[in-house]
Amino acid sequence: MVLTVAGSEKINTSSVRLELITTEGARIRDVTLQRLNNVHFTANITLRSSQPFKFKIRGTTRGGNSFERISRQTIKPTTAVLRGKYASNDYTLPLGTVTFVHFQLCNFGASEYFDVTVVKDKMGYVISPNVRPRRVVKGRCTTLSIRAKATRSQDVAKTNAVFIIAKGRTSKCVVSQAVRLFVVASAN
Repeated sequence: MVLTVAGSEKINTSSVRLELITTEGARIRDVTLQRLNNVHFTANITLRSSQPFKFKIRGTTRGGNSFERISRQTIKPTTAVLRGKYASNDYTLPLGTVTFVHFQLCNFGASEYFDVTVVKDKMGYVISPNVRPRRVVKGRCTTLSIRAKATRSQDVAKTNAVFIIAKGRTSKCVVSQAVRLFVVASAN
């Protein structure tokens, strides 16, 4: 995981510490951070429960004052992950050419079927709106492929998103992911 710290020019980056806290603010545990640069930090988090949590970042400013920030969003651990894996044509939609967008659905819970929904895109360029349900074995991943094709020249230089949702039939776990594609003129 990569954390970006806003206002990093005002803090002593070697003092930054990360805690996982409950939604009520109680400490769950400390997490070791590795500094990539003065703005970005990395952390490996392995959770032992499905308890929702927030991040609390603490440290000192360059002026010697203490600071702390708590994430606004609550993070809910899940047994599945959906991510954009690859898009042909360098993440573009060339006019008249089919672009393949591959998503990877990984399951870390019990083996189960996932129902997949392709959300209607704003430009109507997705040409494979139906994806059959997939059984994903525990600890494994499967690839989901979506096809899109740009057909209108007035959309050149605009972006279109391919968005999918997968829901576990047994766990009811819901994951989603969007991949943005840039509409470009055909290379021909």
